[in-house]
Amino acid sequence: MGYAKYFNEKYSRNGVLWQGIYKRIRIERDAHFNYIPYYIHLNPLDFSMPEWREGNVKRISQALKKLQEYRWSSYLDYVGTKNFPSILDTDTLVDVLGSPKRQHNVIAEVIQDRILANKSDVIEII
Repeated sequence: MGYAKYFNEKYSRNGVLWQGIYKRIRIERDAHFNYIPYYIHLNPLDFSMPEWREGNVKRISQALKKLQEYRWSSYLDYVGTKNFPSILDTDTLVDVLGSPKRQHNVIAEVIQDRILANKSDVIEII
């Protein structure tokens, strides 16, 4: 909070520093629910490979490596990689996500096959 106040005064702005990033998503169908975890796990690629959203990643192995290196996502917990001491209950989504190997394979498929490229078919942002 202190840094936000300093930053806002310095740059003559107001509000939270990361204003506008949060989005609410209404899950209306099982298909929405099934893709949300993958969508969330792929968000770190926005920093290094924003083309993933269009299905234009040429080197899938490089994208998967980037996901493995990004420690601030729950992706590592869900694929069975020890990260931080975790408080996540990954068993909750095991019926949806399957085994860590299946999750890894589906993530590669999502990147490669443009499953999420047409977001209106997958999620409705309100």
